[in-house]
Amino acid sequence: MPQDNRYTVVRILIENGHIKTFKQIFDYIPISVVAIDYGSNYVRFKRSISRPNSFKLRDINILASLFEVDFMKMIELILNQHKSV
Repeated sequence: MPQDNRYTVVRILIENGHIKTFKQIFDYIPISVVAIDYGSNYVRFKRSISRPNSFKLRDINILASLFEVDFMKMIELILNQHKSV
C-alpha cells in the first residue's frame, strides 16, 4: 500500500520549522491515518498525543520512520508538546 502523501507534506513542514509541536502534525494528517499506520487503535493513540510523555523510544522511532524525519527531531517535537501541556 502506498504511503499517504500527507506524510510528505508533514515532513516538509517539520523540516522547514512550521510544525513545532507533535500535536501540530495532526492539523495536516488525521490521527486515524497515523494510528492505523503506527499499529495502534485510535483511542489509545489519541490519548498518547495528549500525554506525550507516554511515548517510549521505540514508539518515537516508529513515528519518525513514518514521517521520514530524524529521530532526534521527533523527540524535539514531543518535548515541545510536553512543555506546552
